Amino acid sequence: MADEEFIRIAGFNIQLIFCRTNFSFFKRRVRQEINEYVKGFISLKKPKKIHYRVKFVENKKTTIFDKSGQVFIHFYGKKENSLTTHYYINDFLFNFILRNILYILLKNEGIILHCSAVKIKKSAVLFLGNSSAGKSTIVSLLKGKYPPLADDLGILKREDGKYYFYQTPFLEKNMNFEKNSEKTIVKEVYFIKKAESIRARRITGRDQILEKLLPQVLFENKSNHLPSLKFLMDFGSSFPDFFTLNFPKNTEALTEFFMS
Repeated sequence: MADEEFIRIAGFNIQLIFCRTNFSFFKRRVRQEINEYVKGFISLKKPKKIHYRVKFVENKKTTIFDKSGQVFIHFYGKKENSLTTHYYINDFLFNFILRNILYILLKNEGIILHCSAVKIKKSAVLFLGNSSAGKSTIVSLLKGKYPPLADDLGILKREDGKYYFYQTPFLEKNMNFEKNSEKTIVKEVYFIKKAESIRARRITGRDQILEKLLPQVLFENKSNHLPSLKFLMDFGSSFPDFFTLNFPKNTEALTEFFMS
């Protein structure tokens, strides 16, 4: 019989099915790596509804594609609401698989964002910006007072007309904080920039908001763009609390700002 486990990410239940194999070592290795990778997202009980299934099977033949001098190894096959992969994958390849599953499940319901975030008074405060804007820095400065939710990646999802932030198991720059499958309602979104002093300004122009949001969205491929863009436009027009924030590397000043 196959072994099974369940993980829950962004409100979606994903079943992992580990089929019988003659290579038990590889099966144990894959399960150990995946369990370490998704710890905090594992469901102890079988959920009533399964949104996606991932089946691990023994691979008796490796398919290799050679296109224009580039070599590609086929490591999974996809059907509607299910996917089959092999025991020779590692946690890095599983990260790729899981990200593609979430692109499918989030269609019309949410997006994966390049962002950092902290939890303030049971709500999520998101920080967005380019690679040198200070997303990791601002979370590091605030972590003594406000628990980190993300350092580089997170999921924004709409449920019953409200926007929630979900953590992901994806590898991030700084992994020194706990992750889980819980949702946190989004309170504010800041587009940040390092500066000598604190200055915040509310953004009301929707075109400006969309211009700043768009570069922070992870897209799967061209077919994924339209539902993600529609979600982004809805978020930009319906969510009220967008700000720009210039901030210094000063924990006391930042803490005081968010306490006010």
